Amino acid sequence: MHPVALMKTRVVMRDVAKASGVHYATVSRALRNDPRISSAMRTRVQAVAKRLGYTPDPLLRALADYRTTNQRRNFHGLLAWLTNFPTSDGWKEYEKIDYFEGASRRARELGYKLEVFWAREPGVTPARLRQIMLARGILGVLLPPQPLGGTTMDLRLGGLASVSFGHTLTKPTLNVVHHYHFRSMWLLLEKLRGLGYRRPGLVMPNDVHKNVERAWAGAWMMYAKEYDLTPPPLFLEEVQTAEGVLGWYREHKPDVVIANQGYVLEWLRNAGVRVPRDCGFALTAKHAGPPSCAGIDEKNELTGASAVELLVSAIQHGETDVPKHPKSLLIEGSWFPGNTVRKVTTKKQPGPLKPA
Repeated sequence: MHPVALMKTRVVMRDVAKASGVHYATVSRALRNDPRISSAMRTRVQAVAKRLGYTPDPLLRALADYRTTNQRRNFHGLLAWLTNFPTSDGWKEYEKIDYFEGASRRARELGYKLEVFWAREPGVTPARLRQIMLARGILGVLLPPQPLGGTTMDLRLGGLASVSFGHTLTKPTLNVVHHYHFRSMWLLLEKLRGLGYRRPGLVMPNDVHKNVERAWAGAWMMYAKEYDLTPPPLFLEEVQTAEGVLGWYREHKPDVVIANQGYVLEWLRNAGVRVPRDCGFALTAKHAGPPSCAGIDEKNELTGASAVELLVSAIQHGETDVPKHPKSLLIEGSWFPGNTVRKVTTKKQPGPLKPA
């Protein structure tokens, strides 16, 4: 039996989350058979919960029911979560699920309910979609990040307030909530410099570079110049590959690699780089890698909640249709030290790679 199950203290949801290697919010959703969680994940989490002997706390369940009942008394209306992926559930990726979780919770707190709509529903035109949403009593629309940067959509928003996440949607121009990428990169570099790193290398796919409006690279270059660092050249690939990243590493020997995806860490380790002994590693957004990886926590649930607040404000002020003067709300992240960086006390060059 798992050691947690042998403890005298009651098994709680966070124990199940730790044993499953997922966030406790994912456990909560899986145990409720929430369709936003894949059937395979639900089955795995439920099996772990059963093995550990987890049972719901009836008092907490009663409290949750009471809160839900109280919220229903102050119900104000419906909000739409309008997705635009090739499949109806294609949007259910890391940060988008967290956005949705934060948005759903904040909507409930403010007396609204968030419902999912799919912009590519077969046979449903943009005009028909608007009719359906208005008939359902939808007051405002949230648009999560698009599958591709530079996306344009034929949106009919007459009578509907709207807020978009990030800048992957370029037309129409809506009110936007997004992460403060420039400030987060500055913070990340400040922490790395404090640890003694002086050659921070930045790698990312070109589409990501554009989707964050080049803010990561801009902050990286300006910080290096201001604090007299000696970073290797910015490395952008149209399609990021292990061969390209490792070739760049061999040539330029950064003392810490900054990337936007956790698989870059795996590539380095598979090539014989001992992280963090030979070279440090940090993520621009830590949700895209292992939980123990150093990087920036983008506060995605807070971003989702803030999007709802901006949307409700627009509803209350009668700001419907495409806004004449769009607003942008920036959400700041925080540094997570993790175990992939260390205090650098020598000028030792980054370690060698295995033969190519």
